[in-house]
Amino acid sequence: MQEHPTAVPSLEIVNPVAFASEHRIHSTLLDEDRTVYVRVPESYAENSRRYPVLYMLDGEMPLFTSHAGVITQLSEWESRIPESIVVGIPNTDRPRDMIPVAIELPNGRKHGGGADRFLQFIATELVPAIDTAYRTHPYRTLSGTSASGLAVVHAFAIGLEGFQSFFASSPTVGSSDRALFQQVTAEGIQGDADRFLAIFSGDDDMEGIQQDSEEFAQLIREHAKNAVEVHHWIHAGEGHCPFDGFRKSLLALYASWQPSDEVIDKGLEAVQDHYQQLSHRFGYPIDLPISAYESIGERMIGSGNPTAAVEILEYGMQQHKRSTRIAFYLAIALARSDQRIAAKEMLEELVAADLPGTNRLLGLLNQLKDA
Repeated sequence: MQEHPTAVPSLEIVNPVAFASEHRIHSTLLDEDRTVYVRVPESYAENSRRYPVLYMLDGEMPLFTSHAGVITQLSEWESRIPESIVVGIPNTDRPRDMIPVAIELPNGRKHGGGADRFLQFIATELVPAIDTAYRTHPYRTLSGTSASGLAVVHAFAIGLEGFQSFFASSPTVGSSDRALFQQVTAEGIQGDADRFLAIFSGDDDMEGIQQDSEEFAQLIREHAKNAVEVHHWIHAGEGHCPFDGFRKSLLALYASWQPSDEVIDKGLEAVQDHYQQLSHRFGYPIDLPISAYESIGERMIGSGNPTAAVEILEYGMQQHKRSTRIAFYLAIALARSDQRIAAKEMLEELVAADLPGTNRLLGLLNQLKDA
């Protein structure tokens, strides 16, 4: 039987991990201080690029970290969506800020009615502050759950300035005597064309949520004067605010983000054209990310075309001069194109620079030396 130590070893804090930055902003519109959390991609400190921004209502830390984690996984690990800045907005007076139409309670007090003012705080005070403090692109998403999902679809209906995509998880659109239905029926959908809306709920959701959400999505399709993309999903076996709906919304919004294998096989110009089309769609310049060069290199090397891979990956290294990820595939392509000396010289230079990912390059360099 294995003996256990009599004394429990202690854990020493070496470096506290900060998942996000906490900021405070004073709102003149709301006449109060607000706290916001900001999460930037891991690559933010390594370059001068700009990033799209997702603003998350109900942005308290537990919910904020889980949603920001999904974005991290899909962007930084899987490369299926763009790396993004995530801004979480915790609540102070949730009913006031999320409910567009005030409800009179039995005791005569008003409940809600401040959503328009709150959304203006976001659009005219918070967004400019974030754009000043961080390197942002002008493509913004607004996301909310339940009552804050109601605020999101209201923001979509009134054409909230500066936002192009909207995610609403189990929005309470049937509240306030279905006031939002009446508003859309009477006034239509405001705002620019080419906007995106995802509404989702669970099939075991709160009473009325599933049916109201489905009816509201259809109402928007009928009354939208401009071209909008509207999605509605019901998640089987899920209750209120199904978490997977957020992930599905991101993947739907960025469904065409990755170039297909067919595009990659056509070479660099086809891939560049793919990202030019994305730039046109999302309204800001989108360059080939490092992950695209990795995919191109891996596919071309695997298909027995390392010489073509060298040309593309060398172009990639010109755009991302310190990328050990592109260099890894470039070294393999060079070696398989009978340019082993060039591969070793490049690897030796990058290993000496001690960049992130150097151990992977060192292992490849040792293999080339031993071969």
